[in-house]
Amino acid sequence: ACAHHPSSSILCLFLSSFRSYKYSYPAQRVIKDSEGLEKGVMGTCELLNSRTFSTQPINSFDWNAEKEGLCVFGSFDQCVRVGIVTKLNTV
Repeated sequence: ACAHHPSSSILCLFLSSFRSYKYSYPAQRVIKDSEGLEKGVMGTCELLNSRTFSTQPINSFDWNAEKEGLCVFGSFDQCVRVGIVTKLNTV
């Protein structure tokens, strides 16, 4: 999850792609089933963007704690990349 926007997540896929999602909490976090037992309710994820950066799998990713949207990631092609994710405040 993004440090500045906990409901935003970036998923690093095994084929060198990033997908950014927005998580929305459900109206009720817990419901009772037919037997009266409580069970959790999942929220929903909305795909915001998808991008491929390399031909090799991405093996590391981290957000900068001080600069909103700034991230760094590395892949098995031995490159380190710096990324900027924009419009996080509109999510």
